[in-house]
Amino acid sequence: MNPPLPSILLIEDTLDHARLLEKNMEYLGVRNEILHFSSGVKAAKFLFGKDAAYPPLLLILIDLNLPGITGIELLRQIALHDQLSPIPRMIITSSDNVQKMELCNSIGHEGYLIKPINYIKLAGVIHNLTQEFLQQA
Repeated sequence: MNPPLPSILLIEDTLDHARLLEKNMEYLGVRNEILHFSSGVKAAKFLFGKDAAYPPLLLILIDLNLPGITGIELLRQIALHDQLSPIPRMIITSSDNVQKMELCNSIGHEGYLIKPINYIKLAGVIHNLTQEFLQQA
């Protein structure tokens, strides 16, 4: 019997973008649960709060322009966290700002997706990560 699939953490403040991503991933056969947080503050509380307890995570998708804690600050906190830093992180944004891209590169991440997102490419990444997870389990 296969272990349960690890979840995908989606941190996106625009509800329509989050729902579109979820629907496209479902349509493309992604079966991982998607945990959606609409702000950096809510995501940080989930990840770093006093009683933080989260399921195994396959991938963290972070929008750069978040209210409260920005995506860059959240990316930095995740990169410094012993348990979270090994989890692949991908940036999703509508900006192609070179300075922000370079800052994200210096912090560390596995990809930079500019909206509109290529959902077929993202689904392929998720399928590959899921296969790697299942082989290690």
